Amino acid sequence: RIDGEDGDDTKDLITPRSIGPASAGPSPAVAGPRSAGGSNVPPSTGTPSTHLSGLMCNVHRTTGREPHPLVGATTTILGDKLYVFGGRILSRSKPILTADLYELDLIRRNWTKLETTGDIPPPRYFHSVCPLGETKLVCYGGMSPATSPSSQPLSASSSQTAQDNQPEVVVMSDIYIYDAATKIWTFIPTQDTPQGRYAHCATILPSSATFS
Repeated sequence: RIDGEDGDDTKDLITPRSIGPASAGPSPAVAGPRSAGGSNVPPSTGTPSTHLSGLMCNVHRTTGREPHPLVGATTTILGDKLYVFGGRILSRSKPILTADLYELDLIRRNWTKLETTGDIPPPRYFHSVCPLGETKLVCYGGMSPATSPSSQPLSASSSQTAQDNQPEVVVMSDIYIYDAATKIWTFIPTQDTPQGRYAHCATILPSSATFS
């Protein structure tokens, strides 16, 4: 849950539903070791837990110009920097898709809104951004504002309420590469592109990229 200045926004959250067969029965209880008398013996607490329940999470303060609360943005680590790109600003009254790129120095814990050049991708959300080597990011797909024949973003229907005032979007299948060293975006022309993707998974392999 994310709280923004304009209230909670849950329109983009999807509740997964199981489509498989029902379980044949309850999961078996995990029995602990038994003593000679047959009673359960609690597990030893003298050694660190190897389960997720034993992990710790720390919250640190950051400085600088941090991003707005966002829906559908990406966070990608490249070296000792974390990059947040795109997303929709969390707002009930004025939902805006962005193409802003923020950098968090993980050592100094300082945010910077980057001024980038080149073929800056259109605003989008629910896209993917993967690290490429040590200095580049690959952005693929997501949903971007639909454009009219005059290349102007289409506004949402005036009959919608402010709460439902979502921008009209199209699903993309485009690729952009960002060079962190030069702060330049480059559009990558491709042929026979797959059908557009959003809310997908992506990974970079040694000689190819995979989107699913």
